[in-house]
Amino acid sequence: MKLASGPGTAKRLYEALRACRFVLVSRHAPATVSTERLVTVAPAGPTAPAMMLVRPDGYVAWAADHDDKDDHDAMLAAIDAWVGARQGAAQ
Repeated sequence: MKLASGPGTAKRLYEALRACRFVLVSRHAPATVSTERLVTVAPAGPTAPAMMLVRPDGYVAWAADHDDKDDHDAMLAAIDAWVGARQGAAQ
């Protein structure tokens, strides 16, 4: 998968996975996600899901086609479940 270009960012998903962390592919990076917990990148084209959480082994852990509040909340819950609870997040 091609990623949106930017200074110091990966150009392909496999490059982002080299960090051996979860990768959040999102058109709109959420401010509530810590960069220590995962790598956040943006897809290059409109054909990718709006949000996708990719495990370090390259498998998709979670994905959503829309970027609305319900999907954003589901994404945060998926990150908590797969990556670990956020500091200050309700358990």
